[in-house]
Amino acid sequence: MSKAAPSSRPSILLVPWDRDFIDAVAERLLAATAGDFRQVTVLFPLRRAGRFLIDRLAAHPGLDKPCLLPKIAAVDQWLAELGRVIHGHPLRLLDPLGRVGLLHAVVQDLQKGLGDVPWTGERVFPTELHRFFPWGLRLAELCEELFRHGVAPRNIDHAAADVLPQAAAILENLKAIHAAYRRRLLAGGTATPGLCQALAAEDPEAASARLAGDRLFACGFFAPSGSEEKIFRTLFTAGRLEMLWHADPLLATDPARAHFSCRELTDLARRFAAPVVLHGQTLPSRPASGRRKRADDALQLPLFPAAAPLGADELLAAKTIRFYEGYDLHSQLVAFSRELAQAPDTADTAVVLPDTGLLMPVLHHLPRRDVNISMGYPLARSSISRLIETILRLQETRLGPGRYAWREVVAFLRHPYLKMLKTGETQPLRPLFSAWERLVRQGGAHLDPFALPPPGADADTNDPDAATADLTAAKALAERVLAVCLGAFEDVKTPRELGDALAGLAGLLLDEAHAGDIWERFLIDAECLFRVTSGVIPALRGGDLADEPFPARTLYTLLRGLLSAERAAFEAEPLSGLQVMGMLETRLLSFSRIYLLDAVEDRLPGVAPHDPLLPDALRHLLGLSDSRQRDAVAAYTFYRLIMGASEVVIFYRAGVQSTGLFDDKPMRSRFVEQLLWGMEKRRGEVIKPGDPPLFTVSLPLRAIAPQDASVEKTPAVRAALDRVLEKPLSASFLDAYLICPLRFYYGRVLRLAPLDEVAEEGDAAGLGTLVHEVLRATFAPLVGREIDGTHIGLEPLFSRLDAALAAAPFFHALPPDGRLVLARTCRERLRRYVAGMPRTTPLSLETRLSLSLPGAGREWLFTGIVDRADRRAPGIVILDYKTGKPRKPGAALWEDEGFWGRLGDPAACEDEGLLCEVRDRVQSVQLPLYAHLYAKATGETPVEAACVELRRSGEECGLFGEKSPPEVRREAILMRTPVLVDYLVRHIVAAPRFAPTPSRACDWCEFAGLCGGDGGGET
Repeated sequence: MSKAAPSSRPSILLVPWDRDFIDAVAERLLAATAGDFRQVTVLFPLRRAGRFLIDRLAAHPGLDKPCLLPKIAAVDQWLAELGRVIHGHPLRLLDPLGRVGLLHAVVQDLQKGLGDVPWTGERVFPTELHRFFPWGLRLAELCEELFRHGVAPRNIDHAAADVLPQAAAILENLKAIHAAYRRRLLAGGTATPGLCQALAAEDPEAASARLAGDRLFACGFFAPSGSEEKIFRTLFTAGRLEMLWHADPLLATDPARAHFSCRELTDLARRFAAPVVLHGQTLPSRPASGRRKRADDALQLPLFPAAAPLGADELLAAKTIRFYEGYDLHSQLVAFSRELAQAPDTADTAVVLPDTGLLMPVLHHLPRRDVNISMGYPLARSSISRLIETILRLQETRLGPGRYAWREVVAFLRHPYLKMLKTGETQPLRPLFSAWERLVRQGGAHLDPFALPPPGADADTNDPDAATADLTAAKALAERVLAVCLGAFEDVKTPRELGDALAGLAGLLLDEAHAGDIWERFLIDAECLFRVTSGVIPALRGGDLADEPFPARTLYTLLRGLLSAERAAFEAEPLSGLQVMGMLETRLLSFSRIYLLDAVEDRLPGVAPHDPLLPDALRHLLGLSDSRQRDAVAAYTFYRLIMGASEVVIFYRAGVQSTGLFDDKPMRSRFVEQLLWGMEKRRGEVIKPGDPPLFTVSLPLRAIAPQDASVEKTPAVRAALDRVLEKPLSASFLDAYLICPLRFYYGRVLRLAPLDEVAEEGDAAGLGTLVHEVLRATFAPLVGREIDGTHIGLEPLFSRLDAALAAAPFFHALPPDGRLVLARTCRERLRRYVAGMPRTTPLSLETRLSLSLPGAGREWLFTGIVDRADRRAPGIVILDYKTGKPRKPGAALWEDEGFWGRLGDPAACEDEGLLCEVRDRVQSVQLPLYAHLYAKATGETPVEAACVELRRSGEECGLFGEKSPPEVRREAILMRTPVLVDYLVRHIVAAPRFAPTPSRACDWCEFAGLCGGDGGGET
């Protein structure tokens, strides 16, 4: 089975990494114990490999059955249990909150001079627990890592340039903090998993005596922790433990030529002072045998003689490796689906996902049977976590009692978990929450959800008794939802209270009277909810700090951290078929075919999150592993997986993606670059994207056929239009059609409206109405008097404005700074208007005018409200207040005989470009129509119609230029305007369809998505 060791010293057995490691372990166990596993312990870095070993032993023909299996354990749990036994006294594992509380007491005592070593340095750590808490979590993790590695820390002085002052204070006193923390843990009969491991490693002789009679096998350890290595070395030297590695066989025959990813094992063998010998060479090699067939294993020959193992380059050359470069995840999944469809079967196949976030998209591309998912799904990505996050956001954005942010309320009302709750066989919250959402969107920026109206009485008018019962049940359920999801979280002050509130939420969702069969249909969600009830809630309710008050933001940070740490585990069966796992889950396992997705540098080897307490640059000062060791582990994990397969398909993305302020283009992993570089060296040429085996994912691109967004005037459309035309028409009605007939159809004919949104940045229409009313009230006492700006008192004007703003709902929806800015801006604009107002005599205010005008062969009633009509030296002036941007025609419009002749042509509607020309030249029908209505109503033709531009300086933007002769003005108002109105009415009635007319208005058109309008260019 193995090559004889060159000396009497214990040897490390190395299984070539193109052989199946679990098979080799099974063979070694049988050879060493003859099937007697009564005092045999097999240690793995992860539990998953042990499950595969049980499967191989169960199927092994050389093992007599029934039999007792060896004890199989993950090393961290085994070592921690060993440490508790050696300690000799019961130890209670302290929860993370309790560790933070204990560290806080340690730090405070050291600062008070109550420790064995005085507090050093000038920096004093804050005494408040809530300020210490985030640093305490980091410090507890650091102490745990120090325990696991058996490191006695030292103080790190002069770290202020690399870390924040709080971190510098901790690092300057780390030795004393760690020592006092350890003493207090043991003195209180408590411990942590890391401390238990340290207790075992500190007394290896006691550990060896405790394990007397046991035979141990340490399988597949690449970078053991300091405590693990110390125990292993003691037991290994005593001949009580065998070590099996899975790596490059050249480590045993020619270490200098071994693959770079295995160099850590060379150093480990040197520290153990042990030779490395080959083992398991009679097992089939993956490049030669392809997928495993257990029945044929004994008949297959090794790929190479035992004395001449092949190096990594030769092994890689014998494999089938393909690469797919996609733009994004979706293109990767397209290529993955094609590869999966072309595979003859999925036996002995693994789909490897470096990022757990890929799991859900990948699941939609997998076959429905014979799939095993061994990686956990992050609880933070689940629906229950999103509901909890929404509840936390509701509290974080709440300004006070009954003042919840409307956006968060809408997100809360839209959550499917709540809408699916039942009373009997109905889901009453679904229509109720939809009605509430409409009310919320029509209100202010902050509201009281408890003040929303209860369910109405229109549920069942045919059966009043049943309706009353249903409404009572629906009201009770709605009240319970609000109380559980909002009221219970409003005043939480301790972790226990937060846990109780969360338990109330879980109780609501699990209540059989309301949940129905939700959790039977959504199994992943049910597992996530179980993790909340079994992991997150007990962590909040238990522990020494459960009743310690914290600020709300600290409690929410704690809850988010607990949620992010939880995983929803899938059933780890069957072991055959397609396996879906993360990179760490692949350790020690081998598969014939591998699909590796999203192999980019950010995932392989990945970027470690920044640690504000102990940055990567300082870790070596404490003897802890840094990014170099982390990258070494990632390299070994990657290459060990690749070497054990016969076919490898790697997918990665190369498209530019937006990451906020900047665009980011992901880089393919350095390991992919290394594989490609090896292929290029063997070929002697550069492999470009598109050249096999480097394929690009090209999706079929077809030209999008131009689609006519016009709406034909079918009989039904004409009938709807006729109903609209039965009512009096207005200038805004014609302007809406002039801007875009298709927009006119959706908004005026179909009466479609965009989704209501709270005007958080102000209501432009509401502000315009308010300013109109303020000016009407200001000028009302001055009607009939000749005035100028000096006759208008600013203080009364401003007082009237302030009162109007105070009564406006949209004003209170603004934040305080927004209200201040709006009030001051309105004051300044009105002041400018009054200062620049010419001498004038107001004749009428808010005058409603009506007149029948001909168009399309019939008379049409037009109405309009003139804001103000003034008499000045030249004559009557019509004024219209505009808080937005005014639109007025060009100076040469009214004297262009050719243009007006074309408008009067009966066939003008057939000219498709004429309407756009009218829009661009006329801009708006309002001022000409108001002037015409006034002239016909009073018999006196105005000399000017102007918009008062209140959004800037209050300047009057006239319909005519200053040089326009009186006869041109008179003809424009009395003769040209009826022609313009007649053309527009004829076009509305006679045009065969409502066609879009692209312009800059498309940029803010609420119906742009229906026609694909592009405001970038005008026609």
